[in-house]
Amino acid sequence: FFLALYAFHIGIGALHWTSKYRRTKDEDWYARWDELRAENNVREHWNDVHHVVIVTTYKEETSNLKSVMYTLMAQKTHRSATERFCKRHITLVLAMEEREGEAAREQVAEVQSELGGNFCNVLATYHPPDRYNEIAGKASNYRFALEVVSQQIANHELKYLDGSVIDEHNIVVHVADGDSLYDPNHFPVVTYDYCTKLDRDYLVWQPCMLPTCNFWEIAPCVRQFG
Repeated sequence: FFLALYAFHIGIGALHWTSKYRRTKDEDWYARWDELRAENNVREHWNDVHHVVIVTTYKEETSNLKSVMYTLMAQKTHRSATERFCKRHITLVLAMEEREGEAAREQVAEVQSELGGNFCNVLATYHPPDRYNEIAGKASNYRFALEVVSQQIANHELKYLDGSVIDEHNIVVHVADGDSLYDPNHFPVVTYDYCTKLDRDYLVWQPCMLPTCNFWEIAPCVRQFG
């Protein structure tokens, strides 16, 4: 009975999410923000919001990292913008593992050379081995990357392309896996929410996850939960 109830609950939730997604997937979130701005009903200017996207990776295929970057580059840009959304609003952080050695640095150099010019910043961190009280893995890579980036932000070293310092109070941190693919409207809607919601400092934006990239490669029990 409980399994049937659980399956029914998941099914109803999936239908609700699908319906909501279809209604809003093509929404112009900048236009909606602009309407509220005209009414003096926004907390922040659209261009002041910056997204730091930390991609955790360990021995990831270079093609997968490029796919993540392409989906970030494809984020919708409003018509009056002077530069693309990704180039103004997104700093990409590749959270690598020091144990990969020179291969990790070569991988970063390749993707940065090919696609780095489309971002506000592309940074790379290399989680050192044998850190006290840490287990090697992507979670540790993320934690180390967050420490490094937080220090850069505190020291006012994270900057826009024109050299101006990115305001630490308007930074939203995201974490992604090495094969995550974002919807083209994900970051615009997060930007809209951050600019308009009073409780923005207490929110977590969790996109719906569809494990389709490696669905048939993962264990069957994990597939069921996916």
